Amino acid sequence: MDRKLVVVADDFTGSNDTGVQFSKTGLLTNVITDPRNLHAELQNSDVLVVDLESRFDEQTDAYQKCFDVGQQLNGEPVTVYKKLDSTFRGNIGAEIEGLMKGLGLKKAILAAALPSNGRQTIQGKVWVHGSPLVETEFAKDPRTPIHSSCIMEILQEQTELRMIQMRSDWATLSSDERTEVFETELQKEAEILIFDGQSEEDLIAVAEQIRSIQESILIVGTAGLANHLPEAWSLESKKRVFVFAGSVSEQTRLQVAYAEQQMELTRFDILGTEILKDEAGFFKKIKKDVAIACEAGESRFVFATTRSREEVDQVFEMADKIGLTNNEAAEKIALWIGRLSAECIQQYRPVGIFLTGGDTAIKTVKALGGSGIRIHQEVLPGIPSGVLTGCEIDGIVVTKAGGFGDEEAVCRVIEFLEA
Repeated sequence: MDRKLVVVADDFTGSNDTGVQFSKTGLLTNVITDPRNLHAELQNSDVLVVDLESRFDEQTDAYQKCFDVGQQLNGEPVTVYKKLDSTFRGNIGAEIEGLMKGLGLKKAILAAALPSNGRQTIQGKVWVHGSPLVETEFAKDPRTPIHSSCIMEILQEQTELRMIQMRSDWATLSSDERTEVFETELQKEAEILIFDGQSEEDLIAVAEQIRSIQESILIVGTAGLANHLPEAWSLESKKRVFVFAGSVSEQTRLQVAYAEQQMELTRFDILGTEILKDEAGFFKKIKKDVAIACEAGESRFVFATTRSREEVDQVFEMADKIGLTNNEAAEKIALWIGRLSAECIQQYRPVGIFLTGGDTAIKTVKALGGSGIRIHQEVLPGIPSGVLTGCEIDGIVVTKAGGFGDEEAVCRVIEFLEA
C-alpha cells in the first residue's frame, strides 16, 4: 500500500474493532498503545492503529494527546482516520480539533453511523436501535454522560470548530450530484462536514467521495465507515517477501538469476569481501538500502551472496591475506548474514521468508531467538514450509538446501509465500 493509514482511537476495544476492518482484507494492521515513535511503527504496518486511552481523560489532556500524535504525523505520507465511539462517548470534539491542529489540516469529514450495530445518523441526530441516543442507556454512562442526540450539539460542547450538516438525502443523489453538492459545501468556512448514514450504502457513498478529494483531510468515523474504505479506495497490501540466499552453490546462483529475469524484485549483493573488509560499515549500508527500498514500496527482496564462482574465490583469497582460514571466513560471513536477516525480518515483518543454504538458515533462526521450526507442508520436493518456534515472528518460513530445486525454485517459492 503506497500511502499508509493511521487510525487514532480512544480505547482498546474500539482500536481492535476498527483495525479488523482493514486486516480482514489482507492489510498488515498493528494496534499499539505507545505513540511515542510512530515513524518506526509505520515501517511495519499498512494500517497503524494508535490507542490513546483518552476516552476518560480531561478534555485538555485528550486534546494534547491527539495534538502530539498529529505533530508526529505531520509531513508523513499517511491518511489519518479518527475513530469515534458510535454513541459519542468521550472527548470526540477535543480530539478532532487536536488532530487537525497537530496535522495542520483545515477540514474533517465525519460519518458516525454504524448500521450493522443499529446505530444510524438521521438529520444530524444519532439513533440507536430506533431510539434517540439521549434516551438510551449510553446517555446515562456515569463517566461520559450524553446530553443530546444531536451530533453538532455534542461536539460544540468540546470544540469551537465550525460545522455543517450535509443534506439528509445526499447519499441518494447521483454520483455527479453528490460530488457537486460536496464540493460546494467543502468550499464553505465550516471545518467539519457531518454526513448522515442509515445504511451501508450511505457509508459506501461517503467512502467513495472521500477518495476523490485532492487535499488532505481528517476522516472521522466508526468501524462502519472503516469497513468500506479498503474496497472504495482499492487498498491492497504489499506482501513483502525476503529471500536470503546464503548458499554459494551453482544451483542457487542459477535459481536467483532466473528469478531476476522472470520477476520484479530488488536484489542486494551480500559481498563476502566487503564483510571481511568492513563488516560494520557494510552492514549499515545494506540496512540503509533496504530501508530506501521499503519506503519506495518494493515488496520482493533477494539477498544473495555471489553471482559467480570467481567471487567465492575472491573471498577466500582475502581471508588468506587477513589471516583467516576458509572455515573461519565462512563462519564470519554466515553470522553476519544471520544478523542482517534477523534485523530485517524483525523490523519489516515480511509475510514470507525464504532461507536457502543450511548455514544461512540456522544462523538466521538463532539470531531471531528461535528454537526451531514447526513444519506445515512441502512446497516443492525437499523444500518445506513452516513457522518458527520460540520467537515472535509471524511470517511463513521456507528452507532449502543450496543444491535443491530446479531453476524455477526461487520463483515458485516467492509465489507460494505471496499467495
